[in-house]
Amino acid sequence: MQIDRAYGGRTTRRRRMAPAVAAAPVPSRVIDQGSARTYRTFEVPNPTKADGTWEVDWERAHADAQKTLDAIDFSKRDIVIWAPGTSNHGPHPAFEAAIAEAYRGEGSNLVALEYEATWHLRRSLPTGIATMRLVLEGINARGGDHRVLLSGESQGAWIIGEVLADPAVSSIVDRAVLLGHPRLAKHQYNAGQDARVRVINHAGDQVALPIRGSATDGLDAMLAIRTLDMSKAGALVRAITANPDHGVKMLANIIFALPFVKSLLKNPHVYDGEMTRAVEYLRHGSLPMSQEFAQIAHLTATTGALADPAHGDDAHRRLERTAAIAAYASLRAA
Repeated sequence: MQIDRAYGGRTTRRRRMAPAVAAAPVPSRVIDQGSARTYRTFEVPNPTKADGTWEVDWERAHADAQKTLDAIDFSKRDIVIWAPGTSNHGPHPAFEAAIAEAYRGEGSNLVALEYEATWHLRRSLPTGIATMRLVLEGINARGGDHRVLLSGESQGAWIIGEVLADPAVSSIVDRAVLLGHPRLAKHQYNAGQDARVRVINHAGDQVALPIRGSATDGLDAMLAIRTLDMSKAGALVRAITANPDHGVKMLANIIFALPFVKSLLKNPHVYDGEMTRAVEYLRHGSLPMSQEFAQIAHLTATTGALADPAHGDDAHRRLERTAAIAAYASLRAA
């Protein structure tokens, strides 16, 4: 019942409350857990000769693979995939510029492999390998007359090299260029192991140098430096003792990272100047000589061999030494 009362010309309304009625009991809330999402998995072999446990983040691998596939323009014949190095995401700017120039007037079809790309290599690396395999499977399932061209730097090169050794997807790839390919990788390509692959490793690049002694110590030493994990200090000492040249290079890498040093010294692990060569090989199947090798091309009759597109940079270096020896001998004879 509602009652109106007037106070000085102002009317107020007061509601008479109805008797309280006991509320019905609220049933306890039941949360439907549903079924956990599952992802297709497959074996990802140890990507290095080092011992230890490797972990694949399958949720991330599937998500990153789909993101990469979504970025591909399947109307183009050439599908170019760049695998960035550690701590990088997206295409390398110099590689992107070289692709744009090479495909001028046609429109480039460059995508970057999305993956963790961190120094937590025992997870980042195998998850990146799984991601690349899923991308290649997706391209194959889509069909069409495509050429699949891969290139990557450092950890990205490592990922490509291991995927190329996987018989399940290797045949999908037409050509690949590996820049700064780590010597710790299980599969190496610098001696013509795969006719589709070219390796560009700078002289003095620490990650591309041979490792003596335990590969496990070598990997753990690198991670100790990069992640400041002092639990691996013993491995660091053993690795540097067996590989003093690596110890010097590790120190140099720290120095190269200093802002005021970058403009003064050339870091051998920086491959910005090699991207045009890499793209030339991907598109046309010919790896031009680097400028430093071309400078000695006039010295001897081995210049034809030096320019042979079947040779990678390691072969070029061997031929460079041969050319230099021959040139010295001809000068002595004169």
